[in-house]
Order: sequence, then C-alpha cells, then structure tokens
Amino acid sequence: MTLGSAWRHRRLPAVRFALAAVLGTWLMDECIATKLPHYMLPAFPPLAFLTGDALLRCLRGQYRPLAHRGYQFAAAALVVVLLGLGALPWLAALPQWKLRPLPWGATLLWSVAAVLFAATAFWFLHRQHLGVP
Repeated sequence: MTLGSAWRHRRLPAVRFALAAVLGTWLMDECIATKLPHYMLPAFPPLAFLTGDALLRCLRGQYRPLAHRGYQFAAAALVVVLLGLGALPWLAALPQWKLRPLPWGATLLWSVAAVLFAATAFWFLHRQHLGVP
C-alpha cells in the first residue's frame, strides 16, 4: 500500500524525494554482492514518511483499501491469532507437559485480557474506525 500510494502521488515533491530515497537504496543494495542488513537502514526514514502519508490518505477517505477482501481476511486472521495467544497458557495444563502448579489466576487474567483485546480489535477493524477523520 505504501509504495502504491507513493507512486500515485509522485507529483508531490516530498513524496517524490522519499520514493527516490527508498528506490535508490534498494537498487544500490541489489548491486552490492555482500547485501548486509544494515545497508538498508537509510531507507527506513523515507519509508516511515511514505507509510504515514498513505495512512493519512486512508483516514481522510481519499481511497478505501480497507474495503477489500484481503483486508477483511487479514483482520479476521489477526483476531484468530489474538484468541490463540489467549488460549496458549492453557496448553500448559495438558497432562503430557506436566507443568504444575500453574498460576491459575494469571492464566485466567491473560485469557480474559486476550479475549477483550481481540473483541476490541475486531470491533474497530470491522467498523473501519482506525482514527479521527
């Protein structure tokens, strides 16, 4: 979404500069044989700028990528992962792991917090209310 939004708005000087900084760093990294991870560090500030620009355009309603099926699938997957993390401590109670005694209060609190967080995330993602327009 970030580079696609940047390419659509490349007529703006700040976006064009950030896009050139990201693509220039990437092309230079492709030319170097060693490809060490820290060679990409100069691309992070322009990527942050482009990401913020894309998020602001989404929140202002200039385009609606959140209505696509891919977004809805990713939101449902996030909720399933959050619920799975909430159920994870209960796996320690299985007899084959023999992890006793368990802190039942903390396990219950973790699960309740995970369910509340997943429900809140589902609510905001389903309503597509991610910020103040």
